[in-house]
Amino acid sequence: MSSSILLSPTLIGTISVANRIALATGLTNLRADARGIPTMAATDLGPAGMLLAPPATIAATGYAHMGMPGLFNTEQWRGWQTVICASRQAGYRLALPLTHAGRVSHRRLQPRRRAPLAPSASQAACFTSIANAHGGVTRARCGRARALGAHEIEGLTEAFHRGAAQALAAGADWVEIDAAHGYLLHQFLSPAINRRNDHYGGSLTNRLHLVLAVLDAALQNCAANLLGLALAPCGVFNGLLSGTALAEASLELASQANARGLAYLRIIEPTWPFGPQISERWWRQLRQAFHGPLIVTTHHGQEHAARHLDAGFADMVCCSTAADTCRQIA
Repeated sequence: MSSSILLSPTLIGTISVANRIALATGLTNLRADARGIPTMAATDLGPAGMLLAPPATIAATGYAHMGMPGLFNTEQWRGWQTVICASRQAGYRLALPLTHAGRVSHRRLQPRRRAPLAPSASQAACFTSIANAHGGVTRARCGRARALGAHEIEGLTEAFHRGAAQALAAGADWVEIDAAHGYLLHQFLSPAINRRNDHYGGSLTNRLHLVLAVLDAALQNCAANLLGLALAPCGVFNGLLSGTALAEASLELASQANARGLAYLRIIEPTWPFGPQISERWWRQLRQAFHGPLIVTTHHGQEHAARHLDAGFADMVCCSTAADTCRQIA
């Protein structure tokens, strides 16, 4: 693949970006303090046409780890204003993902040290980071989560609704709904984790219910051409195994995103190089389901990213390692 494809401009929604390289800033220089207020230490991030901020929790119950940013109070909103202004001055466009970690959490990260939240009572088979007695950070197993009540789910939908408005008011170019990373919306898609017997669980239609409700809530405050959706149809993410059921759910969500005219769809690939990969057949089905820009977050280097572009499976590739990777593949 020639660098001319990567370096050619494209449209994401109605916004023109200088090239087809996105950078996940959460793994470079964007951090958050103990209050979830984001800071960014530098702005030289290479030739990226789009910056993807780390997912920001839309509620105090949504923290996955120490250092995760939030977007549910005024101080955090002001922090995002500063970060986005610095990015804009450096010539970058920024997408701000909104999320809730669900069961990928710990009592020490929760208000009043209550149990984390999940579709059904369960425990994520993974670790998180919490503050230790000496003011440092230590690793800890995620705690056992309790099942969300129906009224709590409605409250979280409203929190995403507010978060979309706050993200745009802070200056974000796009808002992204994070239904990946093994976090709460991803958990609702999984029949292994979501064992509810109400209209949020059971059938595929029911398991999609919350994600679609969140999308529609965000669309009340955000134009469709400024809203993206992140999905992870294959692999293990924070103790959540994405198998056939998740691949099917992702295709249906892609179709629903297309019907709503979303700005883009972002597919996050598995993080290890020798695990199961997304099949070519699935990629072709995805292209049939969603006609807008596809962004692929890949962890397998520049040749793998190049194949996605050459095959027409991606319109943009997202580097998940460092700004240097963007320079290398450009």
